[in-house]
Amino acid sequence: MTLPLHAPGGLGFVAAVSIAIVIGDSLTVRANAGPTTTALTVVAEPVGIKDVRIAHETLTIDLRPVATGGMAKVKATYELRNDGGEQELDLLFAFGSLDNSDCVVTLNEKSIFGTLKKTPMPKDWMPPAVTPGLAGTVALSYGGGWSSVIPLLFSIVLPSGPSKLTVSYRAGVKHTFARPAMFRQFAYMLAPARSWAGFGRLDLKIHTPRGWSVATTPKLQQVGALLKGTFDDVPADAIAVTLRPPVASSYQTVKNASRLFFVLIGISGAAVCWRAGGAKSGRDFLNFVRSAGIGLAYGIVVFISGMIATWGPDQIFPMTAAERLLVDSLGLSDGYATLAAMAGVLLSSLAASTVGCVIVQARPAPRA
Repeated sequence: MTLPLHAPGGLGFVAAVSIAIVIGDSLTVRANAGPTTTALTVVAEPVGIKDVRIAHETLTIDLRPVATGGMAKVKATYELRNDGGEQELDLLFAFGSLDNSDCVVTLNEKSIFGTLKKTPMPKDWMPPAVTPGLAGTVALSYGGGWSSVIPLLFSIVLPSGPSKLTVSYRAGVKHTFARPAMFRQFAYMLAPARSWAGFGRLDLKIHTPRGWSVATTPKLQQVGALLKGTFDDVPADAIAVTLRPPVASSYQTVKNASRLFFVLIGISGAAVCWRAGGAKSGRDFLNFVRSAGIGLAYGIVVFISGMIATWGPDQIFPMTAAERLLVDSLGLSDGYATLAAMAGVLLSSLAASTVGCVIVQARPAPRA
């Protein structure tokens, strides 16, 4: 049987069901509440040698595997110039994973192997505090809670003149929970390149998943899913990237409209309460009961509209199955944001009930 809203108890029934749904959902969220982000890992240029300069660097960062939950692929080729005699050098690398796995290093086409070295993290490896915001979003926190790594130490013999050092490895990205799609963040520290005797040119390419939104600092030229740039010096302390799977352009429109709907309900409801206050009878008790009933109805309407404004857009634009699976595998959630939103809606509805009752009581009855 369908219970219409204008039937006795109809509005209360809808509110009761809504409250039951919210409380049930909140208990589920509390049971599954987890971190809102994954930890970041350090990805950086090697700490340099004062007597050797980088004449040219080619850096390629492939973020396409991130679309399927994989790690980024990084390859850097350094054309080194040693203007002195043959040198025995120690180079420190951070390869973007806690165990520095999946790294390949060659010097003049010959493989070299490193050893883990427990040493304080170089200051130049400190990640940026934020990565840039995408269109319509603010910059995202990045540097807090960064994971320390044990660097790899490579002892090499660098001949006089030019040499080519090539490194390739996989690096983790940071995931930040958001609906209907998470943000992915990545940063590559360039600051260590300044510790070399000199730095020539940097040719940079970043491959991103096709169709994804992306923002970088410094700004790069975008050609389809490829970002590229050429710099005559170290352009910044770090290359910071934020990217996200496609989100319907109407998502933000629906979100803004739902918030406006909530505000209009609040204003129009107060106006209705004021209008209803003009129909008082001469009995104070009956007036109070009537005022309390109207205030309660106002609070219920505010509660329902608050539910719609808070959760409606995410029900219309849910996460994809693949995104939901990745969120679960990472153990991420919105933390206690859902509980906070529910508390806000409940408090708003209680405040509306009280204010509605006061408004009805405050308006004087018309004179006979």
